[in-house]
This record gives sequence, structure tokens and C-alpha cells, in this order.
Amino acid sequence: MIAGNATRTPRYVLAALLAAVLLAACSREPPADEPAPPAPVPDTQTTAPDPEPEPATDADVGADADAADPDALVDSPAGTAGVTGFHGFGPARFGDDEESVRIAWGRPLAFDREPEPGDSCAWLRPDPQPSDAFRIGFMFEHGQFVRYDVAGAGYEAPGGGRVGNTLGALESLYRDRFELTPAADIAGGQTLRVAGPDGAPALLVFDLDADGLVRGWRIGLSPPVDQGADCR
Repeated sequence: MIAGNATRTPRYVLAALLAAVLLAACSREPPADEPAPPAPVPDTQTTAPDPEPEPATDADVGADADAADPDALVDSPAGTAGVTGFHGFGPARFGDDEESVRIAWGRPLAFDREPEPGDSCAWLRPDPQPSDAFRIGFMFEHGQFVRYDVAGAGYEAPGGGRVGNTLGALESLYRDRFELTPAADIAGGQTLRVAGPDGAPALLVFDLDADGLVRGWRIGLSPPVDQGADCR
């Protein structure tokens, strides 16, 4: 009996072991929470704005701006488009005074000679003389603007005629509006006269050489438009 009891584990020992296990479990600290993932850093970087385009310089100007002949710009008045007409030249109208023509040209002008006593006619010309493309002169009688002559291809006459045109080109441009007669002072040449529209008092006159090419043209009141360059 004594030997058999020795192999048995006393109940109080089991109870003590169970109590020790429970105490150890209760005294153990709970595990720390796992650290939360770091919060994303806000993107504070801003996109730089596109740079403003730099202003164009003279070197950036396209070929269109280079198309104009610099010499032509120097020789001609400010803007040659539409400056010629049966009314006069630019804002200067036939019958206006010298100052009106100077303003219309916009550059220095000078009379080609001092008027003689009793001489009512004088020519006002660019000073210095322009290139061949813009050869021009303004006639005055008794101080009034009455005519201008063009001897270069830089200006287009009303209706489209130019120095260098053929007779056929003029006939196509002016059709039944012109009158063709032999030239008085050009050997073998012809004169083509075009009446102004709507009864305008001025006439357009083309001088053609013996080869049928326009060598010059003029617009003016009559009779000054038919006078020679020496005002006779």
C-alpha cells in the first residue's frame, strides 16, 4: 500500500502546478502593437510653369519681312500702295499747295530750279533723287499742284499700268477706256491716254517707245498734263 501511494502524484502538487502556469500566463505583458506603416509624405513639389516665350528679335523675323527692298523703302514715300490716283498723289490733291505735296511724300523735296520772273511752272522733286524705280516729279503752276510724272517701275498707275509694260498689256488693262495716238516727242513712239473715272478732271497718259514699251507715265489736269517737261 505504501509503495503504491508513492507513485501517485499528490493532488495538491497538480493544483500547485496549474496555479503556477496560470500565474505565469497572467503576468506576461501583452505583445506591443505592430507599428503602423509610415504615413505617405505629401507631395509638396509643384510643377514649374512653362517659361514665357521670349519676345521676337530682329534675328527671328521671317523671310517675309526681308522681302522688301531696303533701297525702295528709302526712296519711296511711307507706303506706296494706293498712293497714285486721278485725284492726285496720296493725300495731296490736284489744286493743293506745295506743303500738301511735301506732307504726302514725307521726305525732303526741292524745286529743280529757281522760277524765273513770269515763270508760272516749276517741278518739285525728291532730294536727294531716288533710285530708278521711284523716279518721280511734281509739277506746280501758279503755286498749285497740277501733275506728277513717273519714270520708274516702283509705282503702279491707276488701273495697273507700269513702266515696262507692253502696249498689249495696257490694252488689256484699260480696254475701251483709252485713246492711242502717235507720240509727239518720241520717234516711232505712241501715247496712250486714259480718261479718269466718273468725269474726273485728270488724265492718265502713258508714253511708249518705238518698241511698244512704256517708258514713263503721268497724271494731271489738262492742259498741264500735255505740256513738255520744260513746262511748255
